[in-house]
Amino acid sequence: MTRYTPQWIQAGTYAASLDRRLIGALYPSGAITGCQVKAVGTGMDVTVDPGTVAVPASNGTGSVLCTSDAVETLTLDPAPPAGTDRLDLIICRPRSIDLDGVSTQEDFIFDNVTGASGAPQGTQPLAWVTVRGGAASIAAGDVQDIRFDFAVPTAMPAAWPPNHPGKALVAYHRATSAGQAIPTGAWTNLTNWTTAATIDLGGGSWDAATNSYVIPHKGLYLVNAALNMYLTGTTFTNRQVDFGLQVNVNGVGAGLCLISKNMGVLTAGTYVIYEKGSEMRVLNAGDKLSLSAYSYNAPASYTVNSGNTFLEVIELPHPVP
Repeated sequence: MTRYTPQWIQAGTYAASLDRRLIGALYPSGAITGCQVKAVGTGMDVTVDPGTVAVPASNGTGSVLCTSDAVETLTLDPAPPAGTDRLDLIICRPRSIDLDGVSTQEDFIFDNVTGASGAPQGTQPLAWVTVRGGAASIAAGDVQDIRFDFAVPTAMPAAWPPNHPGKALVAYHRATSAGQAIPTGAWTNLTNWTTAATIDLGGGSWDAATNSYVIPHKGLYLVNAALNMYLTGTTFTNRQVDFGLQVNVNGVGAGLCLISKNMGVLTAGTYVIYEKGSEMRVLNAGDKLSLSAYSYNAPASYTVNSGNTFLEVIELPHPVP
């Protein structure tokens, strides 16, 4: 057994391995601040933001502290043939003969492991990248962030199960901002969305081209939707089906569908319909959620009434599916 002299209370020099023990005592499982991996959008490149990574040493002598102050670019291997996706792992890799007995460099690099099943010993994982078969570039939704922060050096936050992806849970809310005519007999995508009152935590993005929210990573989500509509042009005197609201995943109705039906007398310009509902489901990175409305009886329009037509997406604490 070796009882080492406590660090920084005596004169003299230290071996690098002794300082690694200090870093390892603070971050025994590794930790990361910054260094987010992002898709470039053209070619097979991804970038790594500046930041700091504590990497547990492969020889069990603590952790190595790696710091970068500039964006770096990694070029992944070409995509496999169409229909055969590949999973690559982006890592931080310290290099030193003191660590692995073979390296000639005394540095660290950001590296990618093609078709990886896990991070090699002595490296710290930053992101999984799904390389789609036949693709010419990496999509933003195919980069799964798996960093965890220096603020929680020894474990994931208590709110996350032990094998959660290690990132902030998603909380998203967006409401409509103006009226939109809904024709009879067809599902119509809702397009008049406001940005002023949007809540967006934990990643994801809004796709303006499809009026949809893009899921940032695979997970268990609670989807809430609400519809606020008023009648124009027609007074209904009989009990009959009126309006419907549907949540779509990638443009296809996905199960959550609200219908106002068997109503009484409905007077044009005065009768307001409000429906809301919730559904829990597993969604994948890149899935797009949108809302569609349907008019069963006559041309009408919907209005917001203080943003009561909305889409909400809330990620629930969960293990990695």
